[in-house]
Amino acid sequence: MTAEGDRTERSEMPGDWAARTSDVPGATTGGPPPITTRQRIAPSIGLCIVAALLTLLGREIAALVAVAGAIGVGVASFASDGFVRAFHRLQHRIAHGVGVGLTFVLLVPVHYLILTPAGFIARLFRVDTLRPTSGGDGWQERSPEHRSRPRKGYADERSTLAPESRNDRRWRTVRVVAVVLLVEALAVGIFVVIDRRTTPQQEFQGVSGPGPRDSAALRDLPYVDEMQTQLGQVASGGVYTPTQDQSLRDFQSRYVNVTNRVRRSYETTLPGEPLDVWFFGGSTMFGFDGQRDDHTIPSEVVRLGEAEGRPIRARNYGAQGLTNYQETQIFAQLLVSGERPDLVVFYDGINDIALQLQNALAHRDVAGEPGQLQSNLIREAMTATGITPSDAAPSPLLPANAPVPAGEVSLDDLVQDIVGVYGDGIELSINLGNAYGVPVLHFWQPDLLTRTPLDPGEEELLAVQGMDEMIYGSLRAFWARVRAALPEGVIDISTAFDQLDVPVLSDIVHVNEDGARAVAAAMYPSIAAAAPATPAP
Repeated sequence: MTAEGDRTERSEMPGDWAARTSDVPGATTGGPPPITTRQRIAPSIGLCIVAALLTLLGREIAALVAVAGAIGVGVASFASDGFVRAFHRLQHRIAHGVGVGLTFVLLVPVHYLILTPAGFIARLFRVDTLRPTSGGDGWQERSPEHRSRPRKGYADERSTLAPESRNDRRWRTVRVVAVVLLVEALAVGIFVVIDRRTTPQQEFQGVSGPGPRDSAALRDLPYVDEMQTQLGQVASGGVYTPTQDQSLRDFQSRYVNVTNRVRRSYETTLPGEPLDVWFFGGSTMFGFDGQRDDHTIPSEVVRLGEAEGRPIRARNYGAQGLTNYQETQIFAQLLVSGERPDLVVFYDGINDIALQLQNALAHRDVAGEPGQLQSNLIREAMTATGITPSDAAPSPLLPANAPVPAGEVSLDDLVQDIVGVYGDGIELSINLGNAYGVPVLHFWQPDLLTRTPLDPGEEELLAVQGMDEMIYGSLRAFWARVRAALPEGVIDISTAFDQLDVPVLSDIVHVNEDGARAVAAAMYPSIAAAAPATPAP
C-alpha cells in the first residue's frame, strides 16, 4: 500500500477524531472539543493551592506571587482557548517528567542495592534462581549437543530435575536477602568507622544541648527552621583569628546578616543623632538559637530607647564561644583603630564559667588564666599537620585522658579561677574606657541554672542536658557561689526570666525573642543611667 493510501486508511479509522466526537452533543466534527468551565478554572485553582501551602510555610511573598499568577492565568484561560490547551499540555508534560523521575529514583536503588547484590551472591554460592518450582516446568542444563546449536532465547527445553518445594524456595529467598542485608550493613559500618577515624571530632561542643529546635521555646515559631538554617550557615562560616578564637565572615540572608563582624540590629526611626552603643558577648549576645536580626538583645534595647524618645544605634559584636577577656581584646582593637562609641555593654557568664571548668577538670589550658573554649581544636590541627608530634600532650598540663588527682580541684579554687579571670577582663575594659572617655557596663546573664521557677516547657531541658535532680541542684548551688563572688560593679541580671510565664530557654543558656526582650528590659535602666546626655561627636 502506498504512503498516500496508508494515510487515507488511517484517516478513515474508527479512532479518528471526527469519529470519536461525532456522537458528542455540541462537538464540531474535525476539530478539538470545546473547553469546559472546569478546564478553564483548573489552573487557577492549582495556583491557589500552591499559595495556601506557601502561606502555611511562612513564605508570604511567594504566596502573593502565586495568587497574582492565579488571577492572571484565570483571566487568560477565559480569554483564550489556545492558552488553556497549551497550559494542559505543559501540565501533562510536567506530570510525565515527574513520573519518569520517580520511577528512576525508586527503581535504581532497588536494582543496585537489592537485585544486583542478590544476583551476585546467588552466583557466588551457585544458587540456581531458575530451578523448577513445584507445579511447573523449569529449565534443564544445556547438553553438548544443545551448546552447538544456535542460541534461541527462551527455547522450550523442559527440565527433568525434581521440582523445588514452596518452603525450599522461600528459605532460599530468605537466605539470599539476609546475606545481602548483612553485607551491606557491614559495608556501612566499615565506612562509618573509617569516617570517624579520619574526620577530626570536635570534643567541646559548647554549652548548648542537642536539639534546641525541639525545645518548648522554639518549636512553635513559624520561622524557626529557616532561621536556624541561616544561623548554622553563619556559624559554620567563621574564620580562626588568634585573639578572638574565631570571627564571623560577612553573611546575608532573610533573618541573619553580618557585616564586618557586626550583626544587623533594628534601626531607630527617631530623628537626631543616635547614641552609639557597642554590645559585646558570646552566642547569647549574637542571638543564637532563636532570634532574628531585629529581635536580638541590642535590637530590643534600641526599641526601648525609641519608646522613651531616645535614639540609639546598636552594634552587635557578639560571636559564639567568646569570653569576657576575648571581648575586651576586640574592644581594645576597635578603640586603637580610631572608633569611639558613646557606651559599651558586656554581657557574659556561661562561657567564662565553662572555660575555667574545662581548664580545671579537663586540663585544656592553664586554670585561672584567660583562654579559648576551643583551644583543643587548634592543638589537634597542629598535630594533624605535623607541627607538633602525634604523641604530644593535647594540653599544657597533663597527658591525654590523665586522671585528675584526688583533691586537686576544690570549689573555692574553681570560683576563684572564674571570678579572677572575669575580673581581670573587667579591669582592663574599664581602664580602656577611662582612657578613651567611654563608659563601660558589665552584665551577668541569666540561664537555666538561675531561673526560678522553671517554666514547665523548660523542665524538659534538664534531661536533654543530662541533669538529674542531684546534678541540677548541685550546679545551681555552684552558680550561686559564683554570683555571690562577682567583682564589684557587675550588674547581676540573672533573675531576668523569673517573672515570665512562657518558656524562653532553648538549652542551658540560649533564648528565644521573648528572652531577648526580658534581658534588654533588665539592661535598659542601667544603660539609660550611664549614657551621656548627648552623643559624642
